[in-house]
Amino acid sequence: ENDGIQYASHLPIELDQSSSFAQHIAEMMDDEELREKANMIGEWGDLYESVVDGLDICGLDDKVEKRKIIKLVAVPWGYGASNRTCKDRLLKYRTESPHKAKYLCSLTSLEVRDLTDRVVKQLRRELRPCVDFQTRVKNAIDSVRDGGEIEYAFWLTPTRFMVFQEVHIARKKQGEVFNG
Repeated sequence: ENDGIQYASHLPIELDQSSSFAQHIAEMMDDEELREKANMIGEWGDLYESVVDGLDICGLDDKVEKRKIIKLVAVPWGYGASNRTCKDRLLKYRTESPHKAKYLCSLTSLEVRDLTDRVVKQLRRELRPCVDFQTRVKNAIDSVRDGGEIEYAFWLTPTRFMVFQEVHIARKKQGEVFNG
């Protein structure tokens, strides 16, 4: 009980967790079509199902597993993760839930990488505003890094929350080592 006292908050409120990465990007990009795909307006739909319908994966007939694969790739990809990170997420899921990942269990690591690349390619086709958002963020970060005046990027979110992100320079990966 709060004795009738009301508190103002500027914290974002979680609504439904339905394709939240797409919801965030739809708002930041002010994109009506993505809002609809992400269940913010109109009839309820399943963003992952729409991607599933556009992607033929030979040998995978289980729609539940196919949708799960799409979602496991889409969420980190939507927030800017690399294809490698998305692939690692699929491999982790396969290890943790082999009973739910029969198709993934039938693939080699290279085949999982190729599957990840195909899913990302389909996501890029289906969710163009996400690609535009990622490009804008990359350009902003490159501008800060190349300018050399400050070591972080900052922006004001739609909920009036100021975000500061340090710019990191990654070293080029040497390659994978076979671990037996």
